[in-house]
Amino acid sequence: MRFYELLHKYSNQNILKALHKNYDDVSDDAYLSALDELKTLKPATEKQNLKIRVEFQKDNFLDKDNDKEYLSCDGIGPNEKGKIIRWGLEFDRWEDWLAKEIDEESFKKLDNLTILVGIMWELTYNGYSQEEIKKESDDLNSRMTEIKEHSERLKNLKSWEECKEEYQEWINRGTIN
Repeated sequence: MRFYELLHKYSNQNILKALHKNYDDVSDDAYLSALDELKTLKPATEKQNLKIRVEFQKDNFLDKDNDKEYLSCDGIGPNEKGKIIRWGLEFDRWEDWLAKEIDEESFKKLDNLTILVGIMWELTYNGYSQEEIKKESDDLNSRMTEIKEHSERLKNLKSWEECKEEYQEWINRGTIN
């Protein structure tokens, strides 16, 4: 089943209820606006090389012993060598999202509404409209260009391990959750 078909099976109110069930920080107005925009769009006609996979995963980024799970949504598909890997979809056009098939593994593990809200959460990660997401994407591309053109400015960056340690210190101090 494509995301487009799943999206149109449910009312916006049912989707909002499921979002609140699975996530803490849900803005009803922002999601209603995103849903309204999505439901006016038609799926892209180009072949989509990636499928959408939604599943619960352990959140052990900083703590390998953490058993807390979160709802994850990724693209899955082949890399240039043919190996199936996960891909980020958050900057894809919404018409492309709508055209993508949802991986069968998702339906084996989760109910339809949980899959749908996992997709909605990821789709709106960088904004609640295509215009907002385009601005985020343009900003990111601009930063990447700046880094490529001025790599000499990168000499004072912290290591990945240092960043993780600093992040853990912030959590321990209660600076962030």
